[in-house]
Amino acid sequence: NQIPIRWISGDGQGGSAAVMNIVATLSGNTIGSRFACKKVSDIYQFLYLYAGTVAGAYLASSSGAYQAPDGYSKVMSVLGGALAVFGARFASGCTCGHGVSGMSELSLSSIAGAMCIFGGGILTGVIYNLL
Repeated sequence: NQIPIRWISGDGQGGSAAVMNIVATLSGNTIGSRFACKKVSDIYQFLYLYAGTVAGAYLASSSGAYQAPDGYSKVMSVLGGALAVFGARFASGCTCGHGVSGMSELSLSSIAGAMCIFGGGILTGVIYNLL
């Protein structure tokens, strides 16, 4: 995935920047103006990640082989997603951006970021199971 993304956009792979592209553009550059879409290539992450994810989910659910799991409500899922995007922007990138793009480029900050993200996830899982 890295080669076509780098070739098309000159940027790495990550999902939180796509959310910021949308927020900055829809807010008229009042929120996160450096992420505002100024040209077509600025929306590659949105198209590649989110449109691909929605298309994949639709194809999986319409195949009949997929059964929706029991889980959290839609409201809790959206709230959790919003908090995850906030955390990703606070950490200067998401797990995909740090773990896939940054680590493949041997970026020290991305290696440290990915270690913290996964370490935090493991710690959260351990605490959750203890409670």
